[in-house]
Amino acid sequence: MVDGLFVASLLSPWKTKQSPADTWDNVKIPLIEVLENTSRPDTDGWYSLPATGVEYSSLIGTPISNIQDANLNTTLTIETSYWYLDCPVLSSVAQPPNANLSSSPWETSPGNSGTLASNVSAFRYPRLNGSVPANLPARTIIYNSWDPAGGGSTTGETGSVCNIYTTYVEVDVSCAGLACAAQWLRHSMLPHPPRNWTLLDQQGLVWAHFSEIFVSLIGGHSATATGVQVYFVNPQNPFNATSSQPLRSLPPERFARSLAQLFNTVWAAMMGMNAITDGLTNYTSSQNATTLEEFFVASTATTAGTQFRSIEVIECHNGWLAALSVASLAMVIASLVHPVIRMLRHAPNLVLNISTMVKDSPYVGLPSTGSTLDSADRARLVKRIKVCLGDVASEDDVGHIAIGSVSGEHRVARVRKGRLYD
Repeated sequence: MVDGLFVASLLSPWKTKQSPADTWDNVKIPLIEVLENTSRPDTDGWYSLPATGVEYSSLIGTPISNIQDANLNTTLTIETSYWYLDCPVLSSVAQPPNANLSSSPWETSPGNSGTLASNVSAFRYPRLNGSVPANLPARTIIYNSWDPAGGGSTTGETGSVCNIYTTYVEVDVSCAGLACAAQWLRHSMLPHPPRNWTLLDQQGLVWAHFSEIFVSLIGGHSATATGVQVYFVNPQNPFNATSSQPLRSLPPERFARSLAQLFNTVWAAMMGMNAITDGLTNYTSSQNATTLEEFFVASTATTAGTQFRSIEVIECHNGWLAALSVASLAMVIASLVHPVIRMLRHAPNLVLNISTMVKDSPYVGLPSTGSTLDSADRARLVKRIKVCLGDVASEDDVGHIAIGSVSGEHRVARVRKGRLYD
């Protein structure tokens, strides 16, 4: 079940990997460490999530169930945590150099494509007695992995040394129906153990169980990289066999975030394998585990939410209503002026165009028409007559400039330099 959820998450489309919900519509938790480097919080410590480019702590999200009315919008806050890694050492040789990971203080889980080890013996017992020291050292994790190989090249090895921490966050979630997504994020205000303490430090063989599952999730040939290793260099398509970039060539921050994403994904699949796909029910989750069977289902918590329905409301502002009324009344009155004047007038309608300007002009050869024609009717009658501004008394000693016909009996002449005009 765990390997099925893990592989399904790796195989999910790139759009799903970048979306605020996983393949099963569980809410993914963003990395607050990335937001701290790219944005500023408000006065209460909340970081607003950008519309795109959010980096998430895991490929599998947190199930949210029992929303009362799926037809309403819902807002709620949840308290949760995730693992964050810091990997200052990336090398082309297995780490630690010349160390025997099969002996104390190391507890090691070897696999075909990589080896996972931690110095659990050195810190296990102080973490199990119920009180966690504030100065507890961070757990050290060794991940020696085979690099992806492509094009027939030989496969190299990357050795890494990482420290693992717990980040506690409060997430503001907004749901449109049953589709939920994180909108705001801040560090949790509740009391928690030191961030150097992780759930891997619980009583029992938690690290041994987790590490064995991690290195054996995807079967493969010995000394050959799998989709786990390719995910570091090609998260869009981790099962692309042509990827050949060594893991040690990645920036340490990117390597650490990818490994933390994979760790958190495996841990989510282990802790809530049935709740991830089926939601939180009495069979898939338990709020207060008391029996052995209940320890193998998702641990749940309750939170209060607010449900509401968005309704478009038009609010009337008296000032703007008065301005709209005055403007509308003015336009209505203006539109009535022309028909009223047209009903009251007795003379023909004249407009300032050429046909009106040359009406009754002796210099333009106009057809014989009555004096009651409107401008539009007169313009249609003279549409083929060409006129220009020129000398209409070219045969006299003193010229006269006016608009006249270009051809015909009243032909207008050009205005000449040196000639007298009245």
